[in-house]
Amino acid sequence: MRPRVFVSSVMDGFEEYRRAAKVGIIAAGGEPVLVEDFSSLSQSPRTACLDAVASCDIYIAVVGSRGGWTAPSGKLVVEEEYEEARHRRLSILAFIQDTERDADAQRLVRKFSDYIDGGFRTTFTTPAILQAAVEKALGPIIQHRIRPEVHTSVIEERLKAPHRIGNEASLRFVLVPERDDELIDPVLLESPELRQQLYDIGHSLRVGLFSYERPKTAEVGLVAIIIHQSDEGRHRNGIDEVRLELTTRGSVIIDLNVTGRAGRNHRDLAHHIFAILEEDLITALRRCFTFARDFLDAQDPYKRYDRLHYNVALSGIGYRTLMGAPSPTGSYTMNQHDREVVLAFDQPRVITRGDFSSPEDQATAVLALLRRRLK
Repeated sequence: MRPRVFVSSVMDGFEEYRRAAKVGIIAAGGEPVLVEDFSSLSQSPRTACLDAVASCDIYIAVVGSRGGWTAPSGKLVVEEEYEEARHRRLSILAFIQDTERDADAQRLVRKFSDYIDGGFRTTFTTPAILQAAVEKALGPIIQHRIRPEVHTSVIEERLKAPHRIGNEASLRFVLVPERDDELIDPVLLESPELRQQLYDIGHSLRVGLFSYERPKTAEVGLVAIIIHQSDEGRHRNGIDEVRLELTTRGSVIIDLNVTGRAGRNHRDLAHHIFAILEEDLITALRRCFTFARDFLDAQDPYKRYDRLHYNVALSGIGYRTLMGAPSPTGSYTMNQHDREVVLAFDQPRVITRGDFSSPEDQATAVLALLRRRLK
């Protein structure tokens, strides 16, 4: 994956130099992040810029003759972005134009000089020289920082060990970012804010993964948080069990039952023993995809983790048949998948964040594959 590089500078009257920096970043193998490329966002420009810095791997400052705008904090905008980059421990490079500077720009240069030495600070005169300097300085850093792609065998291992939910058929959904990097700070795994965020997303009407009526527990491990919605003592009205696991690397693992669901007619016992309704499977898949979408949007609004791999498995199938509707006669064909974990795809499927805009399409694709597997 290409490391992301944030370009920090004044904007008005400096467009040619910012374009030059962008071209240099691309030539070095990086992904440039410039505020003028942002689509319409709900946050303030200041918040959006600081969030964008946080989403990057490398920060470059380009200082010309002017220091630029002052933020409400009393600091220059470039200065705030620089301090955010230092706080995030990003690689920092400064490119200083060889020109006369106002007092604010001179103060910025002194600040960079206090921190940045040697090859991390260089001068330029023209856009073309800046472009070449950016490419030259970034090249070795980017080559050193290129992230390995996720090992898809990890997904298969997680699919083969699903969480069992009584005697019901259950679905396991595993989604892993292609970028092998830390999405959630391990220190924040047990923070009340993260837990509340997960509850809010899971309970929201458009996700519907969790139910307010069901008890939940949260367990924090070294690299993961697990939220378990239990149905203990509530089986008379149907089962609505969910196990959600999120890792610091951004993996999302969700288990939930697809038979015996709450709200179904539980007088028809034969249906729950011998059939999995496609409608229940689609609903479960839609909830998984929608939760993953909203979680990633909250944690990674600038799509640093844009490409992902996922797969889905059914387990606890027993004698059940995948059906479009319950049998009107009450008779069912008996299958035998009791000990089998059935995967939707032979290999994990690649998905982008843009694909999440239509979770229904993704759920339908999974259903089509599972339908063939269970014939």
